[in-house]
Amino acid sequence: MTTLYLGWGFKSDAGYDSFRNCWLQACQHQPQLRSWPGPVSISVLHSKAQTPAALALRGWGGQNFPGHHWSSHAESDIQQIKTPSTSKRLLQRFATGSVSEALALLAAYRSAGTRDSTLLLTSRVVSEDRRATLAIATHSHPPHILETGVPS
Repeated sequence: MTTLYLGWGFKSDAGYDSFRNCWLQACQHQPQLRSWPGPVSISVLHSKAQTPAALALRGWGGQNFPGHHWSSHAESDIQQIKTPSTSKRLLQRFATGSVSEALALLAAYRSAGTRDSTLLLTSRVVSEDRRATLAIATHSHPPHILETGVPS
């Protein structure tokens, strides 16, 4: 089953509604997300993982995706990851154009073991209150190869 990798960037005062609003916007762009049947992984920066905003995100994630996987990553992990969206401020601070896109891609890369099969389903979506951003990545699984070398 295909996993969704949700990369979240957020300010310290982001709340449940910030995260909900990002998700609803993403679902407007990609309607298949509304009833996603597969596993979900949520990624945040390690420096934000213990903040009140992260607790709100955990609450949102638990309500919407029971059993989701949670991961946090160092700022150095997302440096130099090329993203479709680019913010000059984020380039200067994190050496990547979008924290949420970089986190989503990083989680998908690490799961797949390669960057070749990883893609963003949504570029970053910004909450209406401008407190949170969401990007969603996934990876395509290669066809199962039989011992004969013929794709099944």
